[in-house]
Amino acid sequence: MTAAAKLIKGGRIFRAAERDFAPADVLIEGMRIRAVGADLPAPVGAEVIDATGALVTPGLIDFHMHA
Repeated sequence: MTAAAKLIKGGRIFRAAERDFAPADVLIEGMRIRAVGADLPAPVGAEVIDATGALVTPGLIDFHMHA
């Protein structure tokens, strides 16, 4: 596990196929999403972010910028 690992716990994600929201954790290593699922364990040394009650949108990119 890299030092840049982050685990976002307790959030909800939108499941397009099911057309609903579900509880899910998101594991990020560096600049990549490594896992999305319920009750993921925190890797050793990972920063844990509490997202309880929040909507987590992994994979979205903000292209709106001003120079």
